Amino acid sequence: MPGKPGNPRNVRVRNNGRGYARDPITAANDAKATALRAQGLNYQQIADKLGMASRGKAHDAVQRCLKETLGPPAEELRTLEAERLDELTRKAYEVLTTEHIVIQHGKIVRDEDGNPVKDHDPVLKAIDRLLRVSAERRKLLGLDVPVRADVTVHQVDVTELALMEIIREAQAKNAQTEAAIKGEVICDEIAGGAE
Repeated sequence: MPGKPGNPRNVRVRNNGRGYARDPITAANDAKATALRAQGLNYQQIADKLGMASRGKAHDAVQRCLKETLGPPAEELRTLEAERLDELTRKAYEVLTTEHIVIQHGKIVRDEDGNPVKDHDPVLKAIDRLLRVSAERRKLLGLDVPVRADVTVHQVDVTELALMEIIREAQAKNAQTEAAIKGEVICDEIAGGAE
């Protein structure tokens, strides 16, 4: 029955009139999932081991635990994930710094001078991978601060648009007149358009 503590579909329960608190059984399952992830199990293995409906549920459990706890399972997992990201970074840098050449049909492609043609594709892919690993590291460590934007909307009707256009035209004509007075520009329009 929804609303009862311990119901697997109920993540939050009433907390004596002070809003909602996490269901202790769900919190314990989240901690178990996080501990299993720290041991290196993938989300499908965690779901199978804990009897969860899908790997997505296991992922959600680990993410809830990481968000809400700084305790040993979460900190252990953060450390393990950071080490994994470090290893991925090292491997991507290795690809980035290695010279690659183009191979077609099992043969080295050469330029007009007979030099091997450099293949930039692996380098570009390594750069993309490094950016993704960096994004994961920032997310893991909580380094990305949400961006706040203040947006002001001004409604402008047709009359205001027409008025703004008249003002712009008058300012342009005024600038031409001032320039003519100073002797910088002589324009037929200033003389009233007469030829």
